[in-house]
Amino acid sequence: MKPTLLKLATFLLMVAVAFAFASCEKPVEPTKPKPPQPKYPIDVPFTEYSLDGTNCEWQNLPYDDKVIIINSKEEFEQYITCPVGSYRNIDFSKSTLLLASGKTTNIILKTNGNLQKFSDDEYHLVMGIIIDNHITNDKWLKVLLVEKLNEGTITKFESTIVKPELIYPITVTDPNIIDFFNMAFPTSDGHFFDESPCFFNTIPLFTDTCLIINSMGEFKHASRCTKDLPEIDFDKYTLIIGKETMMKLSDFMLGHKILEDRDLVLFLEKGVRTAGLAALHRVYYWGLYHKLPNKTFFVKRIWIDID
Repeated sequence: MKPTLLKLATFLLMVAVAFAFASCEKPVEPTKPKPPQPKYPIDVPFTEYSLDGTNCEWQNLPYDDKVIIINSKEEFEQYITCPVGSYRNIDFSKSTLLLASGKTTNIILKTNGNLQKFSDDEYHLVMGIIIDNHITNDKWLKVLLVEKLNEGTITKFESTIVKPELIYPITVTDPNIIDFFNMAFPTSDGHFFDESPCFFNTIPLFTDTCLIINSMGEFKHASRCTKDLPEIDFDKYTLIIGKETMMKLSDFMLGHKILEDRDLVLFLEKGVRTAGLAALHRVYYWGLYHKLPNKTFFVKRIWIDID
């Protein structure tokens, strides 16, 4: 064979061998992207569990500023009693109940709860206990229903006492406004059973009622005494009027104030005495506040023992 042909044959053989080896190599698989890691902490949603509307009551609560993790019906029934009827059912195969409770030496206005997840098995529950300046022995309880947690996953629990900036009604000096409400609302000087000639005439006698009024149009719509209405600057003020039922003639309305949080809460302070003639009667109240924001509005009662 000629040298040139020999060289060509050798070259072709080498190419064939290289191609054969290349064709036997395994293809390189593309790298799979790693799933995104959660950014901790994560807020854990919950719903508040309540016994309102049932005949059940809580029992055996320690009130020791700790949280109890309940994952079964048997555990739950250690802390609840129902003389009549039953409690709202909980599916413990899917849910966990958190019972947090404690004590303070002040009247408790509100409790806020925040549950956060820091890892698969680490949760923090933080409670804010909003208190009043009245000195008493009060207890707080927060019951949260969350997606199923493992036993012992609440690795940190803390409660913080908060003294809020409360909103009080302004001092009214306009005699027209004062005279109008003195006429419109019976006072506590013996006229316990009088009805208001101007307000709440379509409301049942002993139904507690509160109105938030933010315009002269709303004021006129709420009152039958439209010719006597005083002028109120509703660009600056919000008017609150209401009536409350008292159980004894010796009970009376001490005052009211507002807590602004994610919502507005009007706290009615009722002075109650152990002694006194039992008789249902109505108490009316009113107040002008600096213009309140447009938030969800609630009314809560504080019973203050004045004996």
